[in-house]
Amino acid sequence: MSFLLIQPVVQHRNLTVEEIEITNRLYDLSQSVILQSQGARLPAEANRGGQSVAAFTGTFYDRLVKDRVREEIAKGELPGNLEVTPTAGDPGVTRFEARGPDFVRGTAAWDLTTGEAAYAHVQRDVIHGIDGLQVYFIIDY
Repeated sequence: MSFLLIQPVVQHRNLTVEEIEITNRLYDLSQSVILQSQGARLPAEANRGGQSVAAFTGTFYDRLVKDRVREEIAKGELPGNLEVTPTAGDPGVTRFEARGPDFVRGTAAWDLTTGEAAYAHVQRDVIHGIDGLQVYFIIDY
């Protein structure tokens, strides 16, 4: 049996083996992408439009990880029914469309965020968010 690299912050049922595998893969991908990108230069417009550098950096990492997850889904490395929430600021994406956990599959969800923002994300996604959500993970960066 597989073991979890991270624990859910909300868990109302037992996890499936596939959810454990998805969780570990998402965690590994996010850590890999973020470590590889730490030397990347953020665009100069990082502080335009009132967005803080921290928020811009989060969106930057969010986009990189989601692109990598989409590649893994296309290659069959992650399940095709793993939904990827659009990234705020992408062309044609409204703030409303970009709200919620970053990845959803059935009644399980995974959110990529900082430890400092985790509580607000649980409030948004679990307490005031998705009905029927039974498992929720925070993937911290």
